[in-house]
Amino acid sequence: MAAVLTTARIEALRPKLTSMARDFLRSAADVDDVVQEVVIRMWRSRDSYDPARSTVLYWARIILLNLCYTYNHRRTTTPLALGDWDMEHGSVEWEPHERMADLHARLPSLKPADVALLGARAAGYSYAELVKVFGCSERTLLYRLAAARAELSRE
Repeated sequence: MAAVLTTARIEALRPKLTSMARDFLRSAADVDDVVQEVVIRMWRSRDSYDPARSTVLYWARIILLNLCYTYNHRRTTTPLALGDWDMEHGSVEWEPHERMADLHARLPSLKPADVALLGARAAGYSYAELVKVFGCSERTLLYRLAAARAELSRE
């Protein structure tokens, strides 16, 4: 089936893929990256393409949509950068709101890793993402979060 899906045929889809990607992505750089990734994925799986199941354009569109969703998700959740956390002193570099001053004052009582964990969770990272970053099970992660929150709520 590789003869059905040639380089020229895949490359001919580029303008249509670019047009479709523009509907889903804001950045021109992301559009170019996604279209390039679609072309690469199509080429790598050209042997598994079955013309009886779908047209080449439909197949490319499915790949494109999945990549656009991935790119949009990446844009809405910034990567976890532990470099933002002062692990040595267990604090976050930020100006606390007046109501948060007490909480901010209690942060040094926690382990630096727990401060990072609380901050990352507060920033909206999912448990699955945090499990990967902190290298522990979800159960351990939940326990550490609960213990850190309990420590912060003590008077």
